Amino acid sequence: MVKFAKFCLKWCIVNYQIFPLFINKISHLLIILAATILAYLGYSALVSYLILLKILFPIVICLRLHILSNHGAVQLLSEKSEWMIYIAGFPANEQRLVLNNISFTSPERLRQFYLRGFTLKSIIQLACIIIALNEYAHPIRHLIPKVLALPVIPGLIYMLSVSGFTLLKIIRNEWPSVSQSIQFNHNWYQGYLLSRKGTIPMLSRLF
Repeated sequence: MVKFAKFCLKWCIVNYQIFPLFINKISHLLIILAATILAYLGYSALVSYLILLKILFPIVICLRLHILSNHGAVQLLSEKSEWMIYIAGFPANEQRLVLNNISFTSPERLRQFYLRGFTLKSIIQLACIIIALNEYAHPIRHLIPKVLALPVIPGLIYMLSVSGFTLLKIIRNEWPSVSQSIQFNHNWYQGYLLSRKGTIPMLSRLF
């Protein structure tokens, strides 16, 4: 089971860089550090969130997309990205495929994929909130750990509200989908969302 998990994680990173590595920003390192400290103090909600939604969830989605791609049901729109790696202390350039968006053969299949994806994500987020509330309500917790863990609950609630808002848009069909001819003169459909930064791929919101 451990070998399978390692294989899935390596496959996702090497073939389709669909989720950012935690160590590429200082803020990510701080979140990991905070999650580790809170887990040591008895509050595992944040570290559970990171493991479930930042590691396992992308692996599941990535493998599902790979299966659909092999059956010709989805097009994976990716671009090459240059990465600097170090081999025995020497820098070397490496090319990786960064998955930007996905295209389905019909708007219905596109909507079904995102509907299931955001539903699963919302369920996981809700479970993490329940874990956080249960741990925070424990009667024997000391004051200082409780104060440190307090920001986790509103943070998780905010993330759930973002997913819920997106899910509501999908249910109401209030999100734009763009038709684009890719090959064999067939129309393929991509999902987008309107944000303050402009139009962003729906896939980026899923991860």
